[in-house]
Formats: sequence, structure tokens, C-alpha cells
Amino acid sequence: MPCGSVVFLRRYAPLGLFALLALIFTLFVFGYADRDLWFDEALTVLNFAVMESARQIYHSYFIPNNQILHTIFLSGYLKSFPGLPLRLLPMLCAFATLMILWQNRLKYGKLPLFIALTALAVSPGFLIYATALRGYMLCAMFTVLALAGAETFVRNGRILPYLLWFFSCTAALGVMPGSLAALAAVVLYVMPGFGRKFYCSKNFYLLGAAPAAGFLLFYLPIWQQLAANARLGEGWHNGWEMLAALYGAAGLSFITLLVLPGRWRKVPWQHWLIWLLPVPAAFCFKVAPFPRVFFPLLVIWALLLSGNVKHFMAVLCNKYGRKAAYAGGAVLFAVTLGWGYFANMDTPLRREISAGLSRGGQDDYIMPHFVRPEFTPAETIRSIHEFTGSDGSAEIFATFAADPWALMFYHGNMIKFDGPRSRINSLPHGTVVVSAVDEKIDDIAGRFGVRLVPVFENGQHKVTVVSNE
Repeated sequence: MPCGSVVFLRRYAPLGLFALLALIFTLFVFGYADRDLWFDEALTVLNFAVMESARQIYHSYFIPNNQILHTIFLSGYLKSFPGLPLRLLPMLCAFATLMILWQNRLKYGKLPLFIALTALAVSPGFLIYATALRGYMLCAMFTVLALAGAETFVRNGRILPYLLWFFSCTAALGVMPGSLAALAAVVLYVMPGFGRKFYCSKNFYLLGAAPAAGFLLFYLPIWQQLAANARLGEGWHNGWEMLAALYGAAGLSFITLLVLPGRWRKVPWQHWLIWLLPVPAAFCFKVAPFPRVFFPLLVIWALLLSGNVKHFMAVLCNKYGRKAAYAGGAVLFAVTLGWGYFANMDTPLRREISAGLSRGGQDDYIMPHFVRPEFTPAETIRSIHEFTGSDGSAEIFATFAADPWALMFYHGNMIKFDGPRSRINSLPHGTVVVSAVDEKIDDIAGRFGVRLVPVFENGQHKVTVVSNE
């Protein structure tokens, strides 16, 4: 091959591979972008993102649904770009996350990292949160920024990378306090850089102090609200189920990389601990954290698995030569891409795995209810408006299982529902009642002492109307 061609490939191969990764992500993510808002998303937009100022959002930490820094970003996005799609913001955060991770190609090799990031980019969990109006992808972006700062600080000990580490930690924690797990993973990831006697390095303690300092800096002014949210005790009441949902989804996402003949004996013990971080959290608290809290760990795990791919290709290269290594990498990429395509299809198997791991709830990384084709709150509201002949003025009561906040977003007006502090006591004649498709109408009618006349039913909702006749 002419020398000029070699120089050209070396210079532009990284750009070409990342362009291909971005294209693959774009093709996959569009399948998740055109979907209705669900409970937490609609609540975030209608309750918090519409507030007048960042200060007001910051001091409105009444429930954990207000992921403060993400809400501030979302509010600015809605006010600055009202004509752009809502889900574009998390998609840009996902793209930035992949772009920052791509900077590790010198450590892991271009092709091994490209394959690992492809597995991440086409995994259902990554695609779900890449299109969610929630803070998890923004948190992942700040986590990998923090990782970039921490790695550079370990190498040179200078102030600028430390500031990047500190402010990225503070930003990630400003999205959600649960980011401490992901930041602990970053510290463990870079610890081998301090050597075996890491405990003798002052920079190690400086690194570890930053998340704690950032946490206090962000939350001390609203400490009472933070404490009140902690007392709510929200989470999963079964730690084993939480771990099954998280590790099951991660295993399915990265299965093509996990089955490779690994380099497990050479993995630093700190990197082993990264895989185990969710375990103590599952049992040390009154309730286990929601599996979604650990979403940023997926990006760190993908980076760790790049080492597996690198080792696999090195073994092929040593035994059969460089061409065999590249051929093996190409086959692995094709299998990973094919698995990603299959994993994102709406199949009975995918639904069964979803039901088995997470019961299709919001913490499902496989196929939660709000990404399924039958989740259509906007269509339900359109049908109600057609039935009532109104433009949004119809009086509607929605059960909690019917996702009232999503219905309210598309209704454009208030909808009655049972909130955490109050319950609806009566339903006047003509009230439209929206319940989940698996709820019993007779139970609702008996509670209010009314007769409910069926109007229509779709895959998500049953719609009835209160009649005194």
C-alpha cells in the first residue's frame, strides 16, 4: 500500500469510525424518538420546566422528580427553541456522551472501542434514556466528562483537569444525588493510575474529596428539602429484584462482549468493584434504589468491556496475524449490530424478558410500558375530544394507573386524579373516566357510587363516562 494511503487511513480512520457510530445511533434512536410523553416526563415539563427562573426550579425540590440541573437545562431548551422536538435535548446529550467516550480510543484501540460503543449505542436501555425527558442521560454525559478530567488529573496532577473533575461531579450530582455511585465508579476506574500504594498519594484524596464537596456545595442551601425527599423512602422494596433488573439488562445489552474469551485475570481489582457497586446499595438502605439510578454505570461498563474486545483481537493477532484480528473484529461488530437490531424489535421474547426482569415498569431497561406501541395517551385524548365534541374542556378523571400526567399534557387542561395528598371523592354526571386497560370498571363505579357507561378501549386505556340515567 502506498505510504500516502497509510497516512490517510491513520489520520481519518478515527473520524470515519465515529461517523459510522453516530450514524448507527441515529438510525436506531429514531425508533424511540417519536413516542408520547409518559408520567415522569409530563410531570417534569408541566410542574417544573415551566417555572420562570433557574432559581425557582432550584428551590422547588419538593419531590425527587425535579432533577434540578436537568430541569434547568430543559427549561432553557423549551424557552430558547420552542419549535424543536422535545426529545432532541436528551439525544444531543447521548451523542455528546458517545463523543467523549470516543476519546479513549488511544487506550483501547479504535476498533475495540468502536465495537463496545456500538453495543452501548444500540442497547434498548441507552436508546430509552437517550430519548427520555429525564436527567439520566445528562448525568451520564457529566459522568464521562468527570472521567476525562479524573484521568488527566491522575496523569499530570494539574489544576485544570481537577477543576473539570470537580465541576462535572457537582453537575452530575445536581442532576440527581444517586450520581454518587457513578462517580465512585470513576474513582475506582482511575485508581490503578496511582499505583499499588495509592493511599500514599495526596492526589488520590483530592480526587475522592471532590464528589463530597460538590454534593455539599449543591445541596446545602436546600438541605431540608433533600432530607424530606430522602424520608419518602422511594425505591424498590426487593434488593434482589433491583439487581436482577439492572444486571439482567446489562447482560443482554453487552452479551456479545461478555462471551468473549476474557482477560479477567489481568483486570485490576478496582475495576472488579465497579461491577459490584450496585450490590451494597441494594441491601444497605431501607429500600433499594431504583435501577434507573445506576444508568450512568452502563457507560462505564461499556468502557471496561472495550478491554475485553482489545484482548480478543490481540489473541487473534498473535495467533493468526493482523488480518485475522481485523476480520474477527468485523465479525464481532456485525454480530453486535445484529443483536442490537433483534433486541430492539417488538417480539414476544422481548416482552417476556421485560416482564420477568422488571414487570414492564419504568425501571425496565428492556421494554418498559411507555415505549410500547400501545402506549398512546395522545391518541386517547384525541378520541375523548372527538367523543365529547370539545376542544379540551371536557372534565376528565384518570386513575393513577392510567398515567394522568401524560393525559394532562395532551389534554391541555387539568385532569382530576388521586394525588399523594388528596383523593377525589365524587364524580359529577358526564365526567369522562380514563382507567388502565387492565383495571376493573366495576371497582371504580363502586367506589364513587355511579354508573359507568363504556365509550371505547384501546391498548392502554378504557374510557367510560359517568351517567345518572
